[in-house]
Amino acid sequence: MLGFADRGPRAHAVNRWRARIGARTAARLVAEGFAVEVVACGGAVRGAVPEADLLAEALREAGWQGRILLERESTTTWGNIASARALVGDLDAISICSNGLHAEKARAYLRRQDPDLGSRLVSADDYRFPEMSLLKPVFAVVGLNKLRQPCRADSHG
Repeated sequence: MLGFADRGPRAHAVNRWRARIGARTAARLVAEGFAVEVVACGGAVRGAVPEADLLAEALREAGWQGRILLERESTTTWGNIASARALVGDLDAISICSNGLHAEKARAYLRRQDPDLGSRLVSADDYRFPEMSLLKPVFAVVGLNKLRQPCRADSHG
């Protein structure tokens, strides 16, 4: 589960949305028979509280009762994926939870950083009509623009 720059001290609407995506994806994977651990990613980008902590709190509020691992250091999507790889190395299936195009960028980063882990990707439940329908066009424009940018270890976003 990937964070979005947040001043805290509680998760804002975008991170609560991403937590709902994470909770329903985790619940679906449990129902399909997978052992599920959720990794909440993100350091303190815009505030004092790491995004991972804000996401974990929102994930609990969204109903997830399972295990949550925290990656509290990264400040970019590339860094989220690089840091989370050590936490998911032996899992059979990996799902990246965020808004659609951001998750797609992160999946591309995972495939690039670790093709073996990239081959274990399964879909997230990231689309639910009309959830966040007013913001989805904005995320689409920003996401498409960022997808056109090259994947670099030092890129932000």
